[in-house]
Amino acid sequence: MNSQKGILDNSSSERRNRNKGGNILIVDDNPQNLRLLLSILNSEGYKVRPAPSGPMALEAAFSNVPDLILLDIMMPEMDGFEVCRKLKENEKTSSVPVIFISAMDDIAEKLKGFELGAVDYITKPFQPREISARVNTHLSLRRVQKLLEYEIVMRTVSENTLKVLSKKYDLILAAAGEGILGIDNDCRYTFVNPAAAKMLGCKVDDLVGKSSIPNWYSEKVTREKNYGEDTTECPRPLYKTLREGAHIRVNHWNLWRQDGTSFDAELICTPIMDENEIEGAVVIFSDISERKRMEKELKLLATTDSLTGVSNRRFFMEGVSKEINLAMRHDLPVTFLMMDIDEFKNINDTYGHQAGDDILKNVSQICMESLRANDLFGRVGGEEFAALLPATSIDQAKVVAERIRKTIEESRWNIGGVTISSSISIGMAPFRRDKEGGVDALIKDADEALYYAKNSGRNCIKISE
Repeated sequence: MNSQKGILDNSSSERRNRNKGGNILIVDDNPQNLRLLLSILNSEGYKVRPAPSGPMALEAAFSNVPDLILLDIMMPEMDGFEVCRKLKENEKTSSVPVIFISAMDDIAEKLKGFELGAVDYITKPFQPREISARVNTHLSLRRVQKLLEYEIVMRTVSENTLKVLSKKYDLILAAAGEGILGIDNDCRYTFVNPAAAKMLGCKVDDLVGKSSIPNWYSEKVTREKNYGEDTTECPRPLYKTLREGAHIRVNHWNLWRQDGTSFDAELICTPIMDENEIEGAVVIFSDISERKRMEKELKLLATTDSLTGVSNRRFFMEGVSKEINLAMRHDLPVTFLMMDIDEFKNINDTYGHQAGDDILKNVSQICMESLRANDLFGRVGGEEFAALLPATSIDQAKVVAERIRKTIEESRWNIGGVTISSSISIGMAPFRRDKEGGVDALIKDADEALYYAKNSGRNCIKISE
């Protein structure tokens, strides 16, 4: 009877915590960071406690065990790694998920944190939406873990208590916004919450008891590998969890819907343990398709020229540096082209800026069509373009440059009912390994050759001496 009362008391207590959004401990010696995190998480309805040092964090965690800990790494007196180690050594706090927060984005540091038992890593400066999403995901996982732990206790309690726990279990699964899946060692679904079924494009009953393989791989892959309903081969994201008992975070994986379409997902996989035996895994996932789309758009905005759609100066120069380093390692020739549209100001003044924009787009299109897929090309100034031709001698590059020059010279564009023509001057320079200055010297040589072409009547090609 006492054991039943204890479990029911735990159930009531957890319900109260869930209503408050979860009990979170934030550990950071920087008052500004503490205030920011408190503001973000309090606004989400979480119950949050701050701790400005490692020893105070341990005292707070041991006296009132939190559901989740956000832990700074670089702190005086006791760093975050030592705090995490002590938390994992203590039976009361060993299963509490720890998310490290740090201004450093070092791979070795992250690996050390995960080896100590951390479940995630957030890099400063904080992004409120990222903080909220990751905290919510790990709290959802924590709730499911607690319920799975209760399942082991269920075997020794009365039928009435089993009904209470089962109802609570179903309510949490149904209320969660993330997809939550239970998968056994044969890769079959043991439970699926409504959010997961919706994201996978089917009903809960269509999945429970069935193989999870069709949702991990495309129809083409399952056909090529001859995966069927009886397949028990472990999907790659789940391998370490189901076979080694590891907690795994997968930042990006394509999950497949019943209709054959896919979506971008972020996954957290955690083992279901009964003593030392792995009984299966819990997978919590979120649809991050919109986030990936926005990231792609932002990357495009950051790397391309908005008018012509070609690489902007910064992105082009990053590529040039990489190609020059590659050429130096493998002793390959490289040629740089600097190009400038002739009399461009006159075009703007005579026909208007819209005509000038159209000329820029047409010229960039001709250049792109004249270059190879592995050549680099970008707009580096108002009417200036540049190209880097890897593994190309100066003589080979001159053929390409002449093709560009001649095509532009012979082109006629009808813009606003007026036929407009143009021409281009090109300066060329080979990369010289024996010359000091590296990339800067190469660009300077091409610039000087372009200046010489401009002063030689324009619409011509000059090579740096």
